[in-house]
Amino acid sequence: MVCRHCKKDKDESEFYVIKSRPYRKKDGTTITYSNPTLDCKECKSFGKDKYYEVYILPFEWYVGMTNNIDRRMGQHKNAGKNISRHFVIFRSRRRKIAHLAETLLHTLGFNGF
Repeated sequence: MVCRHCKKDKDESEFYVIKSRPYRKKDGTTITYSNPTLDCKECKSFGKDKYYEVYILPFEWYVGMTNNIDRRMGQHKNAGKNISRHFVIFRSRRRKIAHLAETLLHTLGFNGF
C-alpha cells in the first residue's frame, strides 16, 4: 500500500486498521470488515508529537507555514531568499489553526502563500 502523506510504498502491517461495527445491507445481510487507513502509522502519529510552525522572513517580508522548518529554510535559501534572522512566531499541533494564523498575517500585507 502507498501512504497518501509520505507517498512511500509500505507493507500493510505499517498501517492502522479501522475496525468498524457490523454493517447491515438493504437485503438484510450483515457484513463486518476492517479497512486499513490511507496514512501509515508514522504519518498518523505526526500530530501527536510534532508541530506546524508559522515563521517569518523579516528581510523578505514573508510569512509561511511548515511542519519541517529546517527543510523549508533550505528551500528558501536555494531560491535565493535571505533567511538570516528567520524566526517562528506561532506553533500549533493542528494544521488548520496554524493555517489560520498564517492567513491572518497575509491579510496584513505579508508575502507568501
